[in-house]
Amino acid sequence: MRARGFGERVHRPATGWALAFLCVAAGCSGAGRLALTSDDNNPAAIARALSSQEQRLATRPGKGIANSSGRPVAFLVAQGSPRNLIAWDLSEGKALWTVAADVTSRVVVGSSFAAYREGKANIVAREVGNGKVRWSHALGARTTFLGLAADGDHAFYVVQEDGARRAWHLVALKDGKEAWRQDAPGTLGTPTASGGLVFVPFMTQWLTIFDAETGAQVARIRQDDEAVTYVRATSDGVFYGSRGIFLLDENSAAGKKTGATYGMAKFPEFVRPSYHFDAFKSVQAEYSAYDRNRVLWRAAKQDGRLVFRDNTAVVFTYRFFFGFDAETGELKWAHDHPRFDVVSAEHVGPSVLYVSQEGEIGALDPVNGSRLFETKVGSRILGATFDADGFRPAGASEPTSTRAALESIVWNKDARFGSQKLFAVTILGGMPGNEVASALIRIIGDENLPAPVVQKAGDLLVARKDEGALPLLVDALTVKHDYITGSRPRGVDVIARAIAGIGKPEAVPVLVAVLEAPETDPVHLKDVVQALAACKGSDAVSALSKFLLMYRADPTFASDPAPLSGAVDALLAGGREAERELVAYVEGDPRTQPKLAEYARRALAERKNNGQPGER
Repeated sequence: MRARGFGERVHRPATGWALAFLCVAAGCSGAGRLALTSDDNNPAAIARALSSQEQRLATRPGKGIANSSGRPVAFLVAQGSPRNLIAWDLSEGKALWTVAADVTSRVVVGSSFAAYREGKANIVAREVGNGKVRWSHALGARTTFLGLAADGDHAFYVVQEDGARRAWHLVALKDGKEAWRQDAPGTLGTPTASGGLVFVPFMTQWLTIFDAETGAQVARIRQDDEAVTYVRATSDGVFYGSRGIFLLDENSAAGKKTGATYGMAKFPEFVRPSYHFDAFKSVQAEYSAYDRNRVLWRAAKQDGRLVFRDNTAVVFTYRFFFGFDAETGELKWAHDHPRFDVVSAEHVGPSVLYVSQEGEIGALDPVNGSRLFETKVGSRILGATFDADGFRPAGASEPTSTRAALESIVWNKDARFGSQKLFAVTILGGMPGNEVASALIRIIGDENLPAPVVQKAGDLLVARKDEGALPLLVDALTVKHDYITGSRPRGVDVIARAIAGIGKPEAVPVLVAVLEAPETDPVHLKDVVQALAACKGSDAVSALSKFLLMYRADPTFASDPAPLSGAVDALLAGGREAERELVAYVEGDPRTQPKLAEYARRALAERKNNGQPGER
């Protein structure tokens, strides 16, 4: 006999008629208690549960859409006093209805109603078709609301009882009345419901599955090597996990990632993947900042393993969408939503739906990021729930440019997006073409951008060694100093290093002009000298000789003679006697700054010994 778990009541078996009598006496409401011991990880029980779910879903008009009309609807919570709840028909592009409602939770959708917490004390359900109140249910006092779900004609919610001794309750409602409840000795998370089943995380270790009609526990999974902090149901299946994604199937009985149908997408460093809302955090029971920074995905089982739809995982972060190859982490596409934050977004299969704080509803193609449509609601939006699984707008998509989107992200003036900008410039720098080189040149000259972004753009520009971009680099150095207009060449040191990497004599005239310009910052002269040395030619040698002679005694270079030392190296590297004699003259001139004279002395000595210039 199985040992009783903590909190289980001792009882005698009741006959069928006795159970029915008790049910009637209690108003068809039943109560149970979750235990710390149970029939966990039973593959047969899991298979039976999933089979019953599949059969029930098969009878619905739209397998993935919860409302019985099968119509794709977005439920939008609009700002105001009071707030408004808007049901927006996505296929028709218009509002079905708008009502005043103090919505303080996510909206969930059943077959004929949409439910939400109103204020702090009630759960309210409204007719999907017209927005009229269908029923209202009072929440208990001294409770913390953790979340709400709906399926068919039932709604389900979890609360934490904040009395002298905490307790957690999963409550099922039908027509606003309590149908059954399950009490728990430890933390319960926000439920998810689909196909006549209710899925509830329990103490971050278990995923418990209940029959939606009776409240009977039908299966339970104990996960040993990853916490269970979310459950998500789509037409592709039921998924759970925390750091990664488990598909609920018979393999879940393994209780470990090994053996289960499990996967994770690969992302670059700036992404901290959040695959779904944390079921144990009460703040995430409402629309909040957590809605604006997460991974949008669809997955399924293929050849015995979990795969992402179109091999793509979409990272959504405030205004930006990035489509990544789920296996390699390489960027496939990027989309920048201009000006306003996107407050809610969801991957519904063939499209990614979103709504901005200014009421712009739109859709993107998850394969390539192209925009499928966008329209305006006419209200400022706080959050949204999309009951639109499988929806894709009709019509052709609007092509998108990943390069243009990345540039737009870099120049976004919002200071919140430092890591996104750094990622965008990194990817941008790896793209070919003069448009990219031009963008990098602009970035290194923008003093308003974060320093790490400017530094990264400079490093990438230098590393490109792109001969085709040489005219752009030369043009960037031809900008004249004008103290009236404020114009001046920007990023001189970085551009000089980029020219040095190319090493073509066509750049010598502009480098000479920069070297001789009195306005050039001395800290940039070292790179200009090295660029001239790399470009070679008689004009470069002449300019370097003139520069060394003119500034050998200048106190500006007393503490750091690196620009002049670079000229010494360049002149000696040519191997000509005339340049050697010039360096010898500088070394012996008593007016030469001591550090420079010492450097020239060592350089000449090393050249005499092995023909190599001295090291700085």
